Amino acid sequence: MDYKRIAENIIDLKNADLALREKLIQSRQLSKGYNEEMKELHNRNAKILSDIIDKKNIYQFLAKIKDFTYFCIEDYDIVNGNKNVL
Repeated sequence: MDYKRIAENIIDLKNADLALREKLIQSRQLSKGYNEEMKELHNRNAKILSDIIDKKNIYQFLAKIKDFTYFCIEDYDIVNGNKNVL
């Protein structure tokens, strides 16, 4: 398993989220409920993360990239869009 590539993919997901959040802030749409575009991005990111993480080896996977994982999802529950779940 190429952990560096996986970590880079997770960082890319985080950066896409931050870019969309900034776009929504600039257009004053961030506080108007769960934006449909953000929901679609979160669902896409959740699918990608699901594909990345082999459920049989999740603990080994997280141990290998825990710093990247916490950095990327510490403020969000990607599936439900809730803040500060970790």
